[in-house]
Amino acid sequence: MDINKEILEFEVLGLKLKLRRNEAEKVDPETVVKLVREKSNEIIDKMPSLKREEIAILLSLELAKEKLELEREYRDNVDHLHAVAGDALQFIEEVSPTTL
Repeated sequence: MDINKEILEFEVLGLKLKLRRNEAEKVDPETVVKLVREKSNEIIDKMPSLKREEIAILLSLELAKEKLELEREYRDNVDHLHAVAGDALQFIEEVSPTTL
């Protein structure tokens, strides 16, 4: 069986899901489902009276927030690295003897 055509079955929040494995993706379906289950269980533990739909919305908002925070942190780190590299280059140019 071609691994890219393999269909995996999961249950999340009482819903049965079928996900296709795709080797081109960096994260496998099992890992994604495990994270969703863990996060949804955290919400259920804190607020057991919520409906499945409410849990799904809260989970979506939480994961979106985490994604946006990581993207911002990544951009900040790249900007900082760019600034530090520029400073280092400027320092090298200042202390290097000039050749004429």
